[in-house]
Amino acid sequence: MLTSKFSGGALLIAVLAACGGGRSDASESAPQQARALGNASQVNQYSAGDQQAPAAAGDAAGNVVVAWDSVGQDGSLSGIYARRLDSAGNALGNEFRVNTRTDNRQILPAVAMSPDGRFAVAWNSNGVNGVGLGIYVQRYAADGTPQGGEIEVAVSGEYSIQPGAGVAMDPQGNFIVLWADRRIPGGFSSLDTRTVQVQRYSADGSPKGGPVTVEASSFPTVRNPTATMDAAGNFVVAWVQGPSGVSKSQVFARRIFASGLPRGFAFRVSENNAQVSDVDRARIAGNDAGAFVVVWEPLALDASSSGAWLRVYNAAGQALRSGFRAGTNGEIRRHPTVSMNAGGFVVAGHGNGVWAQRYDLQGNRIGTDFRPDTSGAPYTQLFGVPVLDSHGGLTLVWQDWQQDGDGRGISSRRYAAP
Repeated sequence: MLTSKFSGGALLIAVLAACGGGRSDASESAPQQARALGNASQVNQYSAGDQQAPAAAGDAAGNVVVAWDSVGQDGSLSGIYARRLDSAGNALGNEFRVNTRTDNRQILPAVAMSPDGRFAVAWNSNGVNGVGLGIYVQRYAADGTPQGGEIEVAVSGEYSIQPGAGVAMDPQGNFIVLWADRRIPGGFSSLDTRTVQVQRYSADGSPKGGPVTVEASSFPTVRNPTATMDAAGNFVVAWVQGPSGVSKSQVFARRIFASGLPRGFAFRVSENNAQVSDVDRARIAGNDAGAFVVVWEPLALDASSSGAWLRVYNAAGQALRSGFRAGTNGEIRRHPTVSMNAGGFVVAGHGNGVWAQRYDLQGNRIGTDFRPDTSGAPYTQLFGVPVLDSHGGLTLVWQDWQQDGDGRGISSRRYAAP
């Protein structure tokens, strides 16, 4: 999934569920709490089977698009569906199918939206050419009208696409799609290389040159690529790399110009921690000025989650502080996500309930972490995505259980500006 950013100081959030313990190391500003505007509501209309793995993005006015994969709905194994919500949290029309190709599975959607409401949805499609995964993307106008057909970005063949696709968009509607792959030239295992690739596109969907290699590594795994774009179209890509031998996995990032040329070398985001055995699930968000935040999930030595961590950077790519643990009560643990705008950012995570925490641009907490929904059974609300708008409003989107009457479903809730 990928998170989005917008100018302004407002808050629109799609959140995960939370579990666990631990304490944050960040300082805290004056307490402010989110004020809900009504109760949680169901986003998906088709409710048979599972609707799962939501992704969400919003525009400057607070309108939102939510995407998910739905099992069996498109006549095959699973497909990608989406629905638009307005700034009051009301549905803008019915849900709609995103993927054109319906054979096998279309899974793991990612969404990006420009401040004026244009958006793009990317996803994985399996069984492509009978050999593995492919990456696809579909563009939309602000009113939800498809712009052209789905675009085949990359397919497995000479190299193997890894699960997960990312997408980011700038204010002009230019966008990037990113993925990780494995390459074994000539079948020689000694040349086994894992790479992070980015394909740039103009707002009209035409590609800007070929894929850009952000990272090429001999580490056994390079995974979870995630990106954000600033107002000038420059972007930052983060990913998880490793482990290798006795080395732990680490989170890395690299800044890239809009032209596709690198802005310096890759740099490590996560820091050594003797209590952490590994890290995973990195996510990034930034604002129009180019500042960004990276979050990730550490794994403790006892194989439990030790609580999500984050690190804050300015527009020059300089870390403002060391990494620190998210939240105030230790409940932001697994699958951390983040969204950022000109005034601050939000981190969310999941475990036994849904929790999120707001921060200013320097990483100081604003109030305490909060839980947007307490109606579900413990450990049943998962996989949300934070999205900030420019008005201070807040929308929460997450995966629920049995709230739509059959298996997994997608829920949302709207909050007023603080």
